[in-house]
Amino acid sequence: MFIHPWNAISKRFQGVVVIHYRRTKPCAIQAADKLTSERGLTLIETIMITVVAGMLLAVFLPTFLTSLQQGTKPEIYATALYIAQEEIEKKKGVGYTNAANGEDSISVTIKGRTYTGNVVTEYVEYSSDDKSFNTSDSSTEYKRVAVTVTGHNIGNISLWTILPKDFYDPDANK
Repeated sequence: MFIHPWNAISKRFQGVVVIHYRRTKPCAIQAADKLTSERGLTLIETIMITVVAGMLLAVFLPTFLTSLQQGTKPEIYATALYIAQEEIEKKKGVGYTNAANGEDSISVTIKGRTYTGNVVTEYVEYSSDDKSFNTSDSSTEYKRVAVTVTGHNIGNISLWTILPKDFYDPDANK
C-alpha cells in the first residue's frame, strides 16, 4: 500500500488518500503464504463432517445392504417357478394313464442354490356345486398334479394342473 497526502493530489481537500496497488511476489513466498494462511478446516469442522457422514452412513447403509440381499429374490422365485412348471410338464407328457398316483420328492441345485419340493398326483372329482376339484380314493376321470417347490428364503411356490382321462386309450378306463 502506498499512502499519499491528499493535498498533493488536490489542493481543495485536506486528508489522506490510500492508493492500493498489486505487486507480484516470488513463487516461494506465495507458497509459504498459502501454507500459513487461515484457509482450511478447523478441528470442530472436521468433527462435524465426521458426525454428519456417520449419520448418513447409518441411514443409507442398511437400506443398501437390504437391497443387495433382496436383489436376487426375483431370480430365485423365477427359478422355483420354472422347476415347478417343468415337473408339471413331465406329468402332462406321460398323460393320465402313465402318471402314477402318489408323492415324489424333488431336489435340484442351480447356481449353488438348492430347491426342494414334492409332486403329488391324486385322483380328483369335479364338483359342479362349488366348481372345485375334490380328492377321491377311487379312480375318476381326472388326476390332479400338485407341485410345491421351496427355495432359499422364498417360502413355498405351488402349482397344480388337472390331467383328464385319456379317452382315446382303451386301457384308461381300467
